[in-house]
Amino acid sequence: MNITKAWIICTVALFQTVTLSIAAVQTTVATMSNPQENSSVPTSTTNYITEPPCFDKLNNCGDYGNDVCLGIFHSWAFENCKRHCGMCYTTVQNGCHDKEFEPTICSSKRDVICTDAAYTAYAEVYCQKTCNLCPGVCSYGGQTYKQDERWFDGCKFACVCEDAMIGQYKCYNLCPTYRIPEVCHWNAAPAGYCCRRPECPLYIYRLYDLIYIPDY
Repeated sequence: MNITKAWIICTVALFQTVTLSIAAVQTTVATMSNPQENSSVPTSTTNYITEPPCFDKLNNCGDYGNDVCLGIFHSWAFENCKRHCGMCYTTVQNGCHDKEFEPTICSSKRDVICTDAAYTAYAEVYCQKTCNLCPGVCSYGGQTYKQDERWFDGCKFACVCEDAMIGQYKCYNLCPTYRIPEVCHWNAAPAGYCCRRPECPLYIYRLYDLIYIPDY
């Protein structure tokens, strides 16, 4: 297809109508895709949610004890015993991308769309990524966060703005989940804290001197 400047002018003329249509569709999709209240996925209006597979590569992670999740073993645990050590996470990317009428319009007409003031409104909606018009922040829960900025979502998640240029952030479960010896049990979170605490006989603490007790 031979795209001309005249074609772009006609497209821009339809800008407001198309914008309203897209907004209506996005609202419908966001409503349908909102996670349930007890879901492990952070509540978000984005449609770009990916949950990397989270499982233990080894079937005997519990045999290593909880100390394998911490300190010098952390990298090894993340690779081999991710679920056992409570290292699962959710990565979310916001909607900063090109919304093209034709698959190549933003890239093929970049010199016109991204530089001509007549197409600024068009570029801000349809060619954000190509024209470097992404907001440069991560949006979460009605707030914006800068690159590498960290925040908490109540007692559910600890998040970090991983790539502000594309609005991508990563959220971990605030409270780790891992197996403890059968002689141990979990106590409810103390007042003012989010995470429950493991309680074990003294010899267990001596045996697993790095057993994790969260600070939250």
